[in-house]
Amino acid sequence: AAGAAHHYYLRAIPHTKQHTAPSRLMNRILRTRTLLGVRHCASSAMTNIGYLRLAFNVGASDHLALRARVFNTPTGHAFLESCPHTLGNLSSWGDEVYGALPVTLPSTQPQSRIPPGGLAYSDQGQYLCIFFGQAPAWPVTYFAQVEVGYEHLNGGQWRDLSVSKEDPLAM
Repeated sequence: AAGAAHHYYLRAIPHTKQHTAPSRLMNRILRTRTLLGVRHCASSAMTNIGYLRLAFNVGASDHLALRARVFNTPTGHAFLESCPHTLGNLSSWGDEVYGALPVTLPSTQPQSRIPPGGLAYSDQGQYLCIFFGQAPAWPVTYFAQVEVGYEHLNGGQWRDLSVSKEDPLAM
């Protein structure tokens, strides 16, 4: 499916002379994965350190709540530690919703492609950006991923956003 995350799993292969050394392709898969052209380091971005609850238009008839996993990156750590946040006056640009953050986060490894459902930090204006199909206007730091439901952002009139840490067992 377009936009779907691809996860690679290994299964035990019986030890034979044919399978004594992993192939170059398998080594590459083990070290990195590609998700819509975004390269993630297996030791950081594929490991999550916590979860966020994103609540759009709280108290309104068009409210929406999503859950995102936060990656083990400097930006992910700083964002999680700075929660909760309330962002008013959200803006949209194509298939992206963004709002100004009240804190400055570290910007590491800015990327020009973010997968749908990706959360990123833009140091140009201190914005939290939530992508659901749009490419960023400039490179941003990808630090979290909405796993399910980001497609509901399309066509919405998102005015405000509350972001808080979430207990992964609460869902």
